[in-house]
Amino acid sequence: MLRAILEFLFGKRRKGDASEKTSTVPETTPQDDAVDETVQKPDVEVNYSVRPSLFSNAEAAVLAHLRKEVGRFGHVSACVRISDVIKVSADGDWSAQRRAFNALSMKHVDFVVTTARGRMLFAVEVDDSSHRDPKTQARDALVNDVFAKAGLPLIRFAPGEERSDQKLAAQLSKLKPREEQAA
Repeated sequence: MLRAILEFLFGKRRKGDASEKTSTVPETTPQDDAVDETVQKPDVEVNYSVRPSLFSNAEAAVLAHLRKEVGRFGHVSACVRISDVIKVSADGDWSAQRRAFNALSMKHVDFVVTTARGRMLFAVEVDDSSHRDPKTQARDALVNDVFAKAGLPLIRFAPGEERSDQKLAAQLSKLKPREEQAA
């Protein structure tokens, strides 16, 4: 596992590669993988720090709105990994299933709204300025397709539109009992 992480962070080394002499990734053997991974460290100092906030300002505003609307009837989860929401299968083709899972495994949606018992009702993406980037748009197309095929509604809107978005209002109305909706 450590080898895979190091290769992901620093790239895979090949014999005869010019970077071989300067690479800071230590060589490991299969036996090394069985050793306590906390003992082996790369030669490069890697720093970790806490981000200032889990949410952008737009996402924080949407979260507050969702929590208010959902109330006691459900739950709002934030920054949810798509592979925790969507199950991937490929009719016995393990290789295709693995590729599809890998395409989703590092992606998340901003919010998932569930019933009080945890049944997923819909997901929410806040399309802020980062969604104008072509790479992000390609990612968004993949996510849209996956949610559509899985049958779980994915609601997208621009920051500030959460209070007037009709698709969001329609999904939220399904969460509350009829007598609460009439009040």
